This record gives sequence, structure tokens and C-alpha cells, in this order.
Amino acid sequence: MFDKVAKLAAQHVLEQEVRAFTGPDGRCRGVFRDKPDPKRPMPVAAVDNLGQDYLETLKDTLLPKAVAAYKKVRGTDPDLRPLKVEWDKDGKVPDESIARHHFTDGESTITIRPKAGKDLSYLEWVMTHELIHYLLNTPDSMADHGLEFTEMADYLKIPKKYQD
Repeated sequence: MFDKVAKLAAQHVLEQEVRAFTGPDGRCRGVFRDKPDPKRPMPVAAVDNLGQDYLETLKDTLLPKAVAAYKKVRGTDPDLRPLKVEWDKDGKVPDESIARHHFTDGESTITIRPKAGKDLSYLEWVMTHELIHYLLNTPDSMADHGLEFTEMADYLKIPKKYQD
């Protein structure tokens, strides 16, 4: 299945700015778009085997864009605390949510339910949404989707249905 994903990604690289992510063994672990576009959904793949490296790479790709949105909205540089991303393997994410941002002892963690990885385009929006919470320093228990959040989400072109 991953070989099919790699071929699909190669077909769309030029027009959609899609990159294949390969694991340590060289096999394709998934694809993601440098510029998420809700009008052109990514090929949906079986991504149950997406590893921690995929989440880290996705975070590292999307964080600079989220920082640019923060600077545009607040006019200052954000306080970039240590940030960890992880798949939810222990049921940390409440049933009504797909992901959560929380922090303890000066370190932030974004935890994402594995089902978000079933659609890679959706996973990008989830990660971007949680990165906004990280930059605005709002933990899950105080999740605020107020004016600053909305302005950053609009700047990053997060569809309205994924802003809540």
C-alpha cells in the first residue's frame, strides 16, 4: 500500500507540492503537502503505520508557517517552549476531541488520535490547529478559539469547520 502512496505522491509533486515521507527502512510512510489545500484533497491511504518520525516532520514543516501567523497577528515573536508531538495511545484525548495541547513543567505536548491519520490532509489541519494553541499558550483545558486564534487560523487558511 505504501508503494501506491509513493506513486500517487510522485504524480502530484509538481502541482500540489506534495512530499513523500519515508521511514528509516526507506519505505514510504505517507505524504503531506507543503501548502494544505482543502479544494484538492490528498490521496487517502492506510496510514496506521505512520510513526513518531512522521508527526515530528509534519510539526517541523508546519511550525514556521504558524509562527508567521503569530507574528502577523501579535506583531511579536512567540515564546517557543519545548514541544513534543505524539500519537494518543493511552486515551489522553477526550472522546469529543481529535487532539489536545497541554503543558507541564515548561514543556508542551500535542497529542493526536491515530484516526486523524486516516486522512493526511485532515491530519495537517489538526496539527496546524494545535500549533496555534501551542503558540498562543492555551492548554486544552482552557481552549480558546477567540479573535487571535481565528485570525491566525484564517491566515493559515484552516477551513472554518476545523477551527473549533
